[in-house]
Amino acid sequence: MPVHLLAAVLVLAATPIAISPAHAGIRDLAKSAKEKAAKATGQKSADHPCTGMDAQFSETTIELTGDVLDKLLASRKATQPMRDELAKLLARRVTIQREIEDLRGKHGDAIVENENRRAEFRSCMNSTLEGIKQRKVQTEMANTMANPRSAEKLLKLTAAFNDAQMKGDTAEVNRLQREMGSLFDATHADSLEAEKQCGRMPALHPATVKVDALNQELATIDEKIRDLEKQATKVQADKCKLTKGQIAMAWERITMYVGKSKNDAKPCGFSAAELSALSERKDALAAELEG
Repeated sequence: MPVHLLAAVLVLAATPIAISPAHAGIRDLAKSAKEKAAKATGQKSADHPCTGMDAQFSETTIELTGDVLDKLLASRKATQPMRDELAKLLARRVTIQREIEDLRGKHGDAIVENENRRAEFRSCMNSTLEGIKQRKVQTEMANTMANPRSAEKLLKLTAAFNDAQMKGDTAEVNRLQREMGSLFDATHADSLEAEKQCGRMPALHPATVKVDALNQELATIDEKIRDLEKQATKVQADKCKLTKGQIAMAWERITMYVGKSKNDAKPCGFSAAELSALSERKDALAAELEG
């Protein structure tokens, strides 16, 4: 293989309504006419904000009958231990976030300065080691030009590299390039030599160490929260014989009903049967949502 081609490769290696009945009287007749006009124009009557928002059911939005509500309440009680543990984890999560904010607030400038010094060290080491690597490449090039037979391994890699290029085998080209480059990677001795110029890596600031530990704890807590939520959802689904989507939508509608009831507002989007069943269990549902 030509020496100049091998040298070139060496360089490469380094790189929801309801309407009340009208009363006899002018005022009531006027009111009725007004409501009819509003209906004709698609507007909602101020006295009937739910006009046009009747209950609509689907595969996911099921009717909240008394039986369904009782099953939902029973299944939610079955998940109480999980929800208690979840509450503890969420409370700890809030505490951790506050601790992290406090640490960054008290030591922010010092942390930044420390990170900058560490970045400067890494930059120095990278630059110095790259210089060492280039010197190795130059030395190998000189040796190869003087005695090509002394670089047998490199010559074989170079031949295989050229063959892979001719075949258009990108994966093999990249592999061989990495392998040839590894011949000149920094050794422990090279690192020691570079440290003589760059010094030692500054230790992490104590606040950074604490923040890192707290972030790791947050990640662990988040994983536990996801697992508990999956377990609680499965328990409810198994006991209710409903899908996860049906359960989620049911509690979303229950939450809306309870919220409207607390504000003495007329809940919209519910059937008469649902309103009756929800009203009978309003206190129990509210307690579960607050628990």
